[in-house]
Amino acid sequence: MRDKKSFGGWLVGPFLLLLSTACGFGTPDEPGSGSVNASGMGGNQGGTTSGATPQSGSGANAGSTGTGSGGSGSQTSGSGSTGPSGMSGDLLDGGAGDDASFKCPPVPTADMPVPGTCSAPADLRCPYPKLSQTGCVNPNNPLQLADVVIPYEVNSPLWSDGALKSRGMRIPTSGKIHVKNCTANPAECCVQDPNNFTPGTCLPDYDDGKWILPVGTVMVKNFMFPDASQPSGNKLVETRLFIHVSDVTAADGGVQSTWIGYGYQWNEAQTEATVTSNFAYDEESTANFTLMADGGTQTLEWHYPSRAECLQCHQPITPTGGYTLGPETIQMNRIMTGDTVNQIDKLAAMGLFDEAPPKPYLTPLVAPYSGQVGSPPAGATLDERARSYLHANCSFCHRPDGQASDWMDMRYDVPLQDTGLCNVMPSKGDQGVTGALLLTPEEPMSSVLWLRMDAPPGNTLMGDLGRMPAIASFVLDTQALDLMSAWIMSITACPM
Repeated sequence: MRDKKSFGGWLVGPFLLLLSTACGFGTPDEPGSGSVNASGMGGNQGGTTSGATPQSGSGANAGSTGTGSGGSGSQTSGSGSTGPSGMSGDLLDGGAGDDASFKCPPVPTADMPVPGTCSAPADLRCPYPKLSQTGCVNPNNPLQLADVVIPYEVNSPLWSDGALKSRGMRIPTSGKIHVKNCTANPAECCVQDPNNFTPGTCLPDYDDGKWILPVGTVMVKNFMFPDASQPSGNKLVETRLFIHVSDVTAADGGVQSTWIGYGYQWNEAQTEATVTSNFAYDEESTANFTLMADGGTQTLEWHYPSRAECLQCHQPITPTGGYTLGPETIQMNRIMTGDTVNQIDKLAAMGLFDEAPPKPYLTPLVAPYSGQVGSPPAGATLDERARSYLHANCSFCHRPDGQASDWMDMRYDVPLQDTGLCNVMPSKGDQGVTGALLLTPEEPMSSVLWLRMDAPPGNTLMGDLGRMPAIASFVLDTQALDLMSAWIMSITACPM
């Protein structure tokens, strides 16, 4: 075995995974745990929620307190560079250069009609202030998706602090989805072998079925929690738009990207959502919501990511294109709740692929545990469930060409002996457990993989990096912890 380094029925509308990181185990440039951060397709939640134990990050950023932009309660801004009027955050220059005096014009304008067409704003610094103005939802009822947005579901969802989610995509009229076919076109699936620097020396293909979305695509994702006071039974806390633009945008958090994300904070009345970043300035924030659940009133604290934070996970990956995390055949091969037709078949019938995925479609991921997307099939093995969770929550960073600079490869089809996990020494600390390895067969509490998933946000021990995910989550995924514990206990020896 080669020597490896270690890492340490939709309810309201469609949405993609501006995903939060759910796993990571030793990235050299990893952000510290406990900051009030969120990255795409996830979200952060504290406070009290139904069926979850909240964890507050010890490194939460404190800023000025005032009325939340969506009218949903007190809001606290995150830390960053200081802009006009004491605003904190990073300038988004939209490619035009930093300009502290810049102010977005009020809408509507000639380039920004109301409602919009669910597309990129004319100036990337200036998203629509209100969700109802974007054209991605019904302007008369923002709780409903616009007709141009196609709802979809995934088989193995990203953990987002217990939030329920609904997802959708708006594909531009002239655009087509490309699905990678590693059998027919092996070159487009080549991941350079990190142990062999000869150009074109590829690792085995594990990116078959990755979806590449065209310029002009808008991904929409709703985050909500059970609330008995709402007609739908749920209260929306955030809607995120993730947009594929034609030109490389300004460096958000040091990442040059052709995608940009905007978060919208819902008000308590559930009548409107307001963009969270202050136009030219980009910042993280929090807001409190009231929920009626379990026969009483509960308070939920929800954390909104900055646009720069979205790109900490939605980074470009060669050769998959990166940026979007959920759309791939093993995730999309399913019949949506309440429907009778496979959603890939429906997209193909709409003519949205440049070439439809070959049939039979790749075997779908199983649900790792019972939840909003359903339950694991009766025949699902413990290994299938655990690897499905790791694929959906970790593999977009922990892969040879991912953001995490390590040899770990958490993609679903990678054999365990090639993942860089089993009996591998951790490079970022042992979480205070002497002799702990990344994955110690039959010993979850001596496995850094499990220990870091179980650590509270902000927890560090003797230089260890603490909680995984390092950003974008404040609540432990207890079902995942039980699953990973059972999986590790079932591994009696590392395969060779």
